[in-house]
Amino acid sequence: MNSRFAKVKSSGNLTVDRFKAFSKPLGVDMYIAGANLFVGSTENESKYLNAKGLLSANLSVDTLNIKYKDEISTNIGGLKMVANTTPVIDTTAVIPMTAGLEFDHLRTKLPDSTWMVAGKTVLKGGIKASSTDKRIPMAGATISVDTLKYILIPLRTGMVLTESQFSLEALPYRQAIRQQRERRIAAGDTLRTRTTRRANRQRSQVDSVASSNSVLRQWEARGQVRFKQLRGFSRLFPIPMYIDETSVKFNTNNMTLSGARLHLGKSDFTLSGELSDIRRAMLRGGKLKANFELESDLIDCNQLMLAIGKGLQFSDQLASNSVGAFSEDSISVLETDHLLANTVDSVATDSISQLFVVPKFLDLTLHTNAKKIDFKDLKLEDVKGEVVIRDQSINLSDLCMSSNIGSGDLTMVYTTKTDQEATMGFELSLNDILVERLISLFPDIDTLVPMLRSFEGMVDCQMTATCKADSPMSVLLPSVNASCYLSGKNMVLLDGETFTEISKTLMFKNKKRNMIDSIAVDLAIHDNKIEVFPFLVEMDRYKVAVGGTHNLDMTFDYHLSVLKSPVPFKLGIDIKGNLDDFKFKIVKCKYKDFLKPTKQAELDSTRRNVREEIRETIRKQIREAAPELGNSLSEIHPHTHGHVEEST
Repeated sequence: MNSRFAKVKSSGNLTVDRFKAFSKPLGVDMYIAGANLFVGSTENESKYLNAKGLLSANLSVDTLNIKYKDEISTNIGGLKMVANTTPVIDTTAVIPMTAGLEFDHLRTKLPDSTWMVAGKTVLKGGIKASSTDKRIPMAGATISVDTLKYILIPLRTGMVLTESQFSLEALPYRQAIRQQRERRIAAGDTLRTRTTRRANRQRSQVDSVASSNSVLRQWEARGQVRFKQLRGFSRLFPIPMYIDETSVKFNTNNMTLSGARLHLGKSDFTLSGELSDIRRAMLRGGKLKANFELESDLIDCNQLMLAIGKGLQFSDQLASNSVGAFSEDSISVLETDHLLANTVDSVATDSISQLFVVPKFLDLTLHTNAKKIDFKDLKLEDVKGEVVIRDQSINLSDLCMSSNIGSGDLTMVYTTKTDQEATMGFELSLNDILVERLISLFPDIDTLVPMLRSFEGMVDCQMTATCKADSPMSVLLPSVNASCYLSGKNMVLLDGETFTEISKTLMFKNKKRNMIDSIAVDLAIHDNKIEVFPFLVEMDRYKVAVGGTHNLDMTFDYHLSVLKSPVPFKLGIDIKGNLDDFKFKIVKCKYKDFLKPTKQAELDSTRRNVREEIRETIRKQIREAAPELGNSLSEIHPHTHGHVEEST
């Protein structure tokens, strides 16, 4: 009989008008309406199983309601299920089978107040033995969903997927590794590379022993997802989010994007690249790696940073159980964009102050090309460069840009381990920058370089610095270590108390507004003070050498050597005090040898060495935080004409 079992033909049919079952001990409540079940032999053919004349089971249900305690509640309409297998069964091999599932709508509540709502859905799948070993299973599936909604009520978070198609293949992880090895060998992989990868796999297998029942550890899944639109909403990141029509290839360790266009509020990002090490990050707390090409028409940092801040506030409320109750009947309210779209824009961007703590698990590289970036009142254009997020640091390499205040290049490291303090290092080169706009956008610069407030016009600025910032994102001035070079032409020295007194003493022609032909200043900021290396200023009928120190408590000690003037001799002026209470007096000229060419060459070399020593100290700190940025740090050699030395 066993040898002829495949030739037996039989069938059966069951129709149920209504069926209701309830078990209080089990906590199960079930209702079925309009059900029909067929089991039997058919003449159907399956290309997947490579067989004809299958054993089939078909089930159709008009309405299915299932409730399990207060944890699970499911409603399905228009359900159809089918399963097929071959009549001949090899008990030593994987049992081959195909299955299909289709329904018109589904609404289910899962544990932890998670909801899933789906429209018209069709699923087809199968399982069979591997072509290399009949005991090893292989599975595949395709899914198409009209509309899919997945909502986490406690987190006020969810997504809506429109017109999506999924294709999926699954096989045991070790079988997948074997296939990868065969492909690498066929592609001419080297012995050394294979040895390294084998060692990594061995470590992975050791780690896997502790939790061998994990599906992710035992199975490799690969496939592709296509959708018309993916829309997200979350109180953890309260701005509208959606992805345009795209295709994503994936497996349990990698995900590949090709031209995926993501919208976050006003910002848009087009991503191409790969997300990798997903398996290690999920199983062993490893780092999630990514390498993407990023293009954007607009990145609104104001809106994004504020959304992150508001999300952190909501996260704190969740942790302290201070989030108000939410009715599960109001799921549709979560899906409305206007509920979240206005929460960010309604808050002034001046409130952007909280430190951004970089997640530990991220290792992300972005090759950036952004047409426009908004940060506070700064409008950046044509921003290109590399951004590396790693070890709780954000590293910007050779970021070039133009803006509404000028153009420039930036290399920067931002590191923060907690929300209390951040460390920053940067090398900045700015060209044709409007002084007044620079101060209005970054008030801390006025504190670090106080003399800027006295000038009007455009300057070039090259600055290398490290510093720390506190939780309100304010620079901790005692931590500042920097060297700065400023240069400008046709500058205007504005009227001020100090200038008024000097102009009266020196009898300037125009005591309100004086043009400066050119200016070039070297500054060193360290030990709570600013050292201003002597430099030349030409204005009115005078050539003046200026140098001294400016403390971060806003007291100063400057010396001016008047080298050329209507007066037939050289003189000096000392200015001491602060802006509210200062004194000056006529003294001996300290920089009297400034105009001698032989002296200038010697002194320029001395100043350049001091400046480069400070820069190299700062570059070392930046390299320690981000070694890959070492080669991107520019070798800046500013124009040194006009630097002088104190005479002895």
